[in-house]
Amino acid sequence: MTESNRPIPMDTPNEFAYSDFKKYAYKKRGMFKKEMLKHIRKGDGQADGSKMFMTISALWYKWAYHNNKEFTHIKDKLKFGRELMKMMVQDDLIFSKDGWKKDNRITHIKESGLRGQTSGDSALDMANHLRRYGVKKILKQPNDRVTYFQLNNASQAPKVVQMLKKMFGIKAQIDNHMYSPSPAVKFDNDQLVESVNEALKKDGHIYNHEAVNEFGTEDRISSDKALVGKDGILGNGGIFISWADIKSFQKKYRG
Repeated sequence: MTESNRPIPMDTPNEFAYSDFKKYAYKKRGMFKKEMLKHIRKGDGQADGSKMFMTISALWYKWAYHNNKEFTHIKDKLKFGRELMKMMVQDDLIFSKDGWKKDNRITHIKESGLRGQTSGDSALDMANHLRRYGVKKILKQPNDRVTYFQLNNASQAPKVVQMLKKMFGIKAQIDNHMYSPSPAVKFDNDQLVESVNEALKKDGHIYNHEAVNEFGTEDRISSDKALVGKDGILGNGGIFISWADIKSFQKKYRG
């Protein structure tokens, strides 16, 4: 904070703070893209730049509020957002540097290495979540309609198919021929984004999406979501944590 104990007024992003913000943005890139996609018009596919600038400013504010309040005072959200997007374009982060080079517009949302702008990220998140059940990686897709998960060995295929259905509502099939000798399971991408975003049943427990990290300012665009149920919560890596475990941790670390 400044000597007056107030955040520093900013016209443009602080470069020192940006180096930390971009790590957060990369980690949350799926969420960032979904927020930005709300400002792509369905009729002609064009971006509403002003709304994007406001949203990216709000995302900065949200990050700074929880991590570094010194950088929460944004004087002009439109100007700040535009300058922040320029910096992100140069880093090819969320916004496409190649797209900017083609037409000098900074509003091109970067596509994932798989299919489209959001489904590829969802597939990567799902593959990481299923590693403990035998998923090794996502194989290169033969087209933009199907995702193939490579497995460590063929015997794990039935379990992966079962967990895809149980955890994400995805109907998958075993396919050991397309990439033989690599064992694999496949599913239609049309199921992907909706199933990953709305998955509520995991490991036999039922969860609800609950808001966390909320704060009451005009800059808040949306809260983070946690999977919370009557039996406990879902932690990092899909690990179930019971309320009894949480109470014991509170007693241990908070006294």
